[in-house]
Amino acid sequence: KKLPALYRLTPSIRLYWVKAQIGIEGNEEADQHAKKATGFSRVGTMLPVERTFIIRYIKQATMNKWKIDWSESTKGRQTYNFFKDPTLTR
Repeated sequence: KKLPALYRLTPSIRLYWVKAQIGIEGNEEADQHAKKATGFSRVGTMLPVERTFIIRYIKQATMNKWKIDWSESTKGRQTYNFFKDPTLTR
């Protein structure tokens, strides 16, 4: 019940890889929360999100980031005069 409500409040997804056992701040706390979570009666609760939606969302977010980086960069300005926006169709 709480997870879908939380998802509606913060729909963006960020994935991080954390190397285990190297003392990263917050890693131990995250481990403790994960261990607590496995004690819940409903293990494996999934949000109703289609795989295609996730792929489309990641592609769109990546393209938006690329466009922002391209427009704000100080490099490649000669090329920028010909191609104002990045595209996958050229």
